Amino acid sequence: MKQRITSLDIKVLAVELRASIVGYRLQNIYNILDSDRIFSLKFSVPDSKKSLVVDYGFKLYLSEFERRLQPTPSNFVTKLRKHLKSKRLTNLKQVGDDRIIVLEFSNGLHYLVLEFFSAGNVILLNSDLEILSLQRVVSDKKQDTGKYAVRESYSMFDPKTLFSDSVKYFRDDNENENDNNESQVIEPVQKYNYQKKLYTKEQILEWIKIAEAKKATKKEGQEASKFHQSTKAKKSNTISVLKLLFLNCSYLSSDLLQRNFIAAGIDHTQPCKNLEDNQELLGTTFEVLLKSEEDIAKLLNSGNVEGFIVLKKNALFKPDEEPIQSALLGDGEKLSTEYTFEQFHPFKPVIASEDLESGKFKLLQISGYNKTLDKFFSSLDLLKNALKIQQSKNLLGKKLSSVKRENEAKIAKLSNLEVANYRKAELIILNADKIEQCKMAVQSSIDQGMDWNQIESMIEAAQSQGNEFASMIVLPLNLKQNKIKVRLVENEVEEEESDDKDDDSLSDLSLDSDDDNDDDYQQASQSKKPKKQLQYVVVNIDLSISAYANSKTYFDQKKNAQSKKEKTEKTAELAFRNSEKKLNATLKKDIEKTNRDLAIRKTRQKHWFEKFYWFISSENYLVIAPKDTLQLEMIYYKYFNSKHDYYVSSDIEGSLQVFVKNPYAGQKVPPSTLNQAGMFSLSASKAWSSNILTPAWYAEGIRVTKKDPHDGSLLPDGVLDIIGEKLFLPPTQLSMGLGLCWVIGDEGRLLAQQKREVLQKELGFEIVKEVADIKDVAKEKLAKLTDKVKNLDINQEASADDEKIESSTQETDNEVKELEQEEKSQKKQQQQQQQQQQQPKKMTRGKKSKLKKLQQKYADQDEEDRIIRLKSLGVLKQVENKDSDSTSKEAGKPQGANSSQKYGNAQRNAARQQKKYSEQFMDILEEDLIDGDYLSIFDSYSCKISSLNEKIIDVVPMFAPWQALSKFKYKVKIQPGSSKIGKSMNESLNYFVNRKSNKESATLKKFEGDSNKSVDSFFDFDLDFEFEHHIINQLKPVDLQPAFTVKGVRVILPSNANGGGGGKKNGGGSGGKGKKK
Repeated sequence: MKQRITSLDIKVLAVELRASIVGYRLQNIYNILDSDRIFSLKFSVPDSKKSLVVDYGFKLYLSEFERRLQPTPSNFVTKLRKHLKSKRLTNLKQVGDDRIIVLEFSNGLHYLVLEFFSAGNVILLNSDLEILSLQRVVSDKKQDTGKYAVRESYSMFDPKTLFSDSVKYFRDDNENENDNNESQVIEPVQKYNYQKKLYTKEQILEWIKIAEAKKATKKEGQEASKFHQSTKAKKSNTISVLKLLFLNCSYLSSDLLQRNFIAAGIDHTQPCKNLEDNQELLGTTFEVLLKSEEDIAKLLNSGNVEGFIVLKKNALFKPDEEPIQSALLGDGEKLSTEYTFEQFHPFKPVIASEDLESGKFKLLQISGYNKTLDKFFSSLDLLKNALKIQQSKNLLGKKLSSVKRENEAKIAKLSNLEVANYRKAELIILNADKIEQCKMAVQSSIDQGMDWNQIESMIEAAQSQGNEFASMIVLPLNLKQNKIKVRLVENEVEEEESDDKDDDSLSDLSLDSDDDNDDDYQQASQSKKPKKQLQYVVVNIDLSISAYANSKTYFDQKKNAQSKKEKTEKTAELAFRNSEKKLNATLKKDIEKTNRDLAIRKTRQKHWFEKFYWFISSENYLVIAPKDTLQLEMIYYKYFNSKHDYYVSSDIEGSLQVFVKNPYAGQKVPPSTLNQAGMFSLSASKAWSSNILTPAWYAEGIRVTKKDPHDGSLLPDGVLDIIGEKLFLPPTQLSMGLGLCWVIGDEGRLLAQQKREVLQKELGFEIVKEVADIKDVAKEKLAKLTDKVKNLDINQEASADDEKIESSTQETDNEVKELEQEEKSQKKQQQQQQQQQQQPKKMTRGKKSKLKKLQQKYADQDEEDRIIRLKSLGVLKQVENKDSDSTSKEAGKPQGANSSQKYGNAQRNAARQQKKYSEQFMDILEEDLIDGDYLSIFDSYSCKISSLNEKIIDVVPMFAPWQALSKFKYKVKIQPGSSKIGKSMNESLNYFVNRKSNKESATLKKFEGDSNKSVDSFFDFDLDFEFEHHIINQLKPVDLQPAFTVKGVRVILPSNANGGGGGKKNGGGSGGKGKKK
């Protein structure tokens, strides 16, 4: 299995990455969970995000899937974030033909080097190629190259030569505050042009000579050593034709060379020395080398590379295994373990046609080499996950089967014991007379006072003489317990009929009915005839009771065994159920942990309205609200149609400014949708936290304007004006909810679209094509912003000149300021001393008299005497320290020396931020308007699955008024409370996952028995499905929080929810159906 990318793979990936992410900003860097060597680099520009997965030494590719990340970054990742976070990637290139990729940030301010040879490495460099940080320290054996360590220089590439033909990108003000040049627009990335390398036949012959010389020197070293090489090692020293080309052209893939050798009809395993003697072979090898160069040139210059994945038949695959359902593959595709992922190539590999026809190998073609690697490694991760789950299931099956076998063995043992005791009792009754004779013979000897050993000897002698009763007695005797063993004939059977007897015949039983457990069944034949044989049963006879009393003992044992068997059957069934329940719970936890740790989910491209607060009303109208001032301006200029849309808000502080999109021309928005929009607006205000019942208001879009009604100028950002009166809505109780909406595949979307179009034709609705129609105001705003940016640039240049003038005069000013400060400080000290003398201190009671006594005592003391006394007491230093602290505090007070400089810096920073905001807004206004038919997006959203044929792609959380979630299957009610959103959402997700679900496996078996009906008719779609729980289980509370417009919440769960009960007034936790205590 191929796990490491080659030099050719890196060439192809570097070309694709350069065209994909150069110009993006590095948003953040993360560690993949449970792996310190795999990193995820998140790049982004407005409305576009891309994730680069780096496993140094092994792989590198752009991924469309989300993986579990470590909650806390490592020290190395923290260092990378410090230097590279929010920096723009200005270039990306491979170093020659080596397996090294260099990422340039901010036009050479920093470099990130990714090494994929040997064990690999990740190295952070500054502009002087000095190592700032690295993943692992490497000490090179060669002394001239030194070692890889912090503050060492990195000499594997020269930026001037490596990026000489590259486009330079502008450096933002945030990246270099001293750069006052005007910002340049990012130019498109230059198309990569691979230059073919030229070779000659003489070069190939020279390679052979060099290889032979190395082989000779190596052979001399081996002969000088004590130990000789094995025959296998000697054969490996022979360099083949393929190896010769690959060693000298390492950037050429060995698989590509091998493919071209096979196409040319040359054995690539033959020794390279044959090329010296065979000119025809040399010429063909030279053509193969040129053909490989041409293939690489076409591959790299084509722009779009087709990747190929080789799949191999899994010998351990079982046809009855269920395929893996996951959101990983997109469109609800299922991944089976029938084939394993073996190799990936940027060209079509050579596979025998017989293997393809027989199904031993499969070839999967994917457009784009990054997508090829993403599919390959993501599928491998998912298969590892499935393998862990399968192992857990197998272990569960073994444990359950062992418990079942143990219970069955106990029941079988008791059943056999019951049958054996019954047959023994019957045989004693049938042979009662013979048993009495045996008893009398033994008892009479005992009564005569004979020794027990003599009795056994006498019985043995009688047996040898053929005495019938003596032959029935089994030696040795158990006279210590007053018992003997008697052998009774059970039946006489023919050997041919023995196979037809019941398996429970007493000849197969080996159970003991008494406490000593020494009864067993013996089988013997009295004659050597092959057709007949006798079966015997050995029973214990108590000499103190009669034969019938002995039979009663066996009947009692039979009853005891029967009652034990009945009890064991009941307890065994209960024990099996408990064991199954316990093991299933353990398996479920293991599966959840495995899925949580190895969760891989495809990154869905979000639609334009998902960047705002949004929900879909109960009548299928889109309602959006901005999160900040910039988004409000964006909605008004880019997504607001004044002829058809509605504007909803309220007079309460903090209310959202909500826009209701009306997709139908000439139709009014229903009142229920306006009420839901009003509730959505009030949810972000103080009305939610204070639980106030207040109305919202609305206005038609044509009465919403951005111009001042007095002078016609544009209103400030974040301000809209309403022409005419506001139309108030009835006040309603604020009750919101969280619902989960399914994103379905193309088949389900097309069916929903057909139904919608038919309904629109019946009602005569006409779709509005344009989303926004405020083009004149947008142009005016764009012109205003353009002038503003120019003025900001001029002001920045002027401030830069002022800085230079200030710096030249700063030295002379500092001297004058220092003198002024000294004079001021002296004057302040004098004023403070005068104030202290003039203002008498207020004495507390008792201190005044004490102070008088001290003044009288030390009236004749001068300053010298005072110092001598303090020194003798040892407190002189403390007094001096207090005096010095007081003077330093007075001297350290801010004098306003740098106030003008600080004010200038703050003013420039504010100008930069204002300029950045204006440029972002200009980019928004210059973008093309989106397609107005956004109803087709809603066709792919489903609040409940109605058929098993619908493929689920993803799940989307939606925070909306409770009335808008009436058709949702997965929903919880949310009211004002004091609980945090994260904790409440964790409880909600836990409730969703633990709800009752359909038994899919049992239902599908019913469907197989009655295949005339459809599969959907066997399921209750109001109940949950296990695959739905699996997808919901991948959600985290962090994924739900951006949809919320509120802070303090109280989640209302059904009374039958896990951990349910009555609702809590202060929120948090589950509750009844809206009942308050």
